[in-house]
Amino acid sequence: MRHTGFTSGEVVSANPGKGLERSLAGAQNVLPRASLGAAGVPSAPWFALISTASVATAYQLDRHVWQANSDTTVGETHRVADAVAKLGDLRYLAPALLAGFAVGKATSQPGLAAASLRIGVSTLGAGASSVVLKAATGRARPTDSPGEPGDFEPFHGDASFPSGHTTVAFAFASALDEETEARWVPWVAYPAAAAVGWARIVQDQHWLSDVVAGAALGYWTGHQFDSRLQRRSNQHRLNASALVDVAPKHGRLGVQVKF
Repeated sequence: MRHTGFTSGEVVSANPGKGLERSLAGAQNVLPRASLGAAGVPSAPWFALISTASVATAYQLDRHVWQANSDTTVGETHRVADAVAKLGDLRYLAPALLAGFAVGKATSQPGLAAASLRIGVSTLGAGASSVVLKAATGRARPTDSPGEPGDFEPFHGDASFPSGHTTVAFAFASALDEETEARWVPWVAYPAAAAVGWARIVQDQHWLSDVVAGAALGYWTGHQFDSRLQRRSNQHRLNASALVDVAPKHGRLGVQVKF
């Protein structure tokens, strides 16, 4: 005979082992989408393969894209590029994320504060990764080596590959996408991040392959950082809020789990 009850919307089972296990599994099912991982994200080997192929293809086009950009005159396009590039600049993104964190704390919205913090950590992590790769590859920027995309001198101070602005922009977009189920977010966040890459090419600060590599690095690291942080946060919530009561009731053993 099994005793079953409900507490705060969760099923209570009389089986101390399997009942608790099912209850915890049920609680995980009602957690935010991002805690379960973003659907459609390729596995690491496939993503690495696709990214490598994309960067290699872009490398073949570097000189052609640079030449086309060099033929354009400085004007409205460059002014727009200067403005768009700020979307990938941590000097502008960091204050926005800090504001989101502060508003969440001040208005008792822990979800907003936590999401802002996770996005910030994910974006900073991606940015740090790009800095390491820049130093390791030592690729010269188009302004320093015009028409010569193959100028690499590891650990000599050049820092073109990958594009840091593009990495940051895509990490921000990926982490933001992890934090919400709003369908319009990816349609705005990712094009905005791609626009940052375009802007850095127009500014003659990066080759096309720098931008493609930055997009791949930012997308992957932003997703990985944020999804892992969410899983860790949700697990802590489960550990902190699960109360297990084991007590005889009407001669039977009852187990109660509260969330």
